[in-house]
Amino acid sequence: MKLEDALILLSKRFENLCPHEIGIFLGYPVDDVAFFIDCPNEKCKMVGYWKVYHDIEEAKNIFKKYDDIKNNIISLIIKGIKPTEILKYKLVS
Repeated sequence: MKLEDALILLSKRFENLCPHEIGIFLGYPVDDVAFFIDCPNEKCKMVGYWKVYHDIEEAKNIFKKYDDIKNNIISLIIKGIKPTEILKYKLVS
């Protein structure tokens, strides 16, 4: 499936609810997204930005990146940078 087709399908799924597969577009590991969809009642190993079922170390690294980006964006906004200008900045080291 082409990316454009996937985004069209995703937007249609948003009409009723926030679809679980949005995690793939947000950078969540595909294995965790698929496991959550297929086995929603299974106990996860860790919870952060998503429920982690597989690689905890990979998830911790991604969580840290997300936190760093969030903190960098907050700092830029506090400095008066317009949201439309933030994409010009390097947000991750």
